[in-house]
Amino acid sequence: YCALQRLDAVLAALGWLLGILAPFLLGGALAFILNVPMRAIERHLFPRNRKGAKLRRPLALVLTLVAVIGVLALAGLVIGPGIADAVMSIIREIPAAFQRLEHQLTALAENLQDLWPLLEEQLMKLQEEIQWQELSAKALEIAKAIGAGIVSSGGFIGGVVSGVSTFVISLIFSFYVLLQKEKLGRQISLVMKTYLKPAWYSHLVYFLETLHSCFRRFVVGQCTEAVILGLLCMGGMMLMRFPYASMVGPLLG
Repeated sequence: YCALQRLDAVLAALGWLLGILAPFLLGGALAFILNVPMRAIERHLFPRNRKGAKLRRPLALVLTLVAVIGVLALAGLVIGPGIADAVMSIIREIPAAFQRLEHQLTALAENLQDLWPLLEEQLMKLQEEIQWQELSAKALEIAKAIGAGIVSSGGFIGGVVSGVSTFVISLIFSFYVLLQKEKLGRQISLVMKTYLKPAWYSHLVYFLETLHSCFRRFVVGQCTEAVILGLLCMGGMMLMRFPYASMVGPLLG
């Protein structure tokens, strides 16, 4: 009842707590996604060599990061030139578009010659009615408020710094989770066994294992679907000889 009566305070407290936990939640999500290719790579690294067992996990993590960065870089190299080419083609069309606009405005001016005296009279009345000094003062106040918001810690610069720091902390936390996932799993299991009843513990473990399996298959399925859709789109556009096939395919994927 007290929480419902002070719902704004409860929501503010939850937002404050979520802001603190955001880097760790994001790091857990990154670790979950990176764990999918990392497990596949780790299975094929030194499968029968005991001496390389200590290097297997760090090397698999490094290879996973290199693979992800390589895929993103390759997509950027493929998509970037296509976007630049499309922008340049639009820029080349601008002079012709301005010429068409000039012809249309000329024709419109010829049609409005009879209405020009009436429009001029209305513009003069409007200029007399508008309080230009008051409008300029309000515009100056708005500009000052925007500038203060950009410079302040809660404005644009503060948001960028906060976002970058959150991502860095999340990345470091995801590395820690990936490198110590068995140890963390044992510790969490020990805590649950200590504080939960055996029936609750077994049900919770079954729920978490099912959740992990479903989400892992979902991530793998989404990535596979993205590759298939991108290749189909690019192949179809190349077959139909549409422009920018190499850009639209990866962008769609």
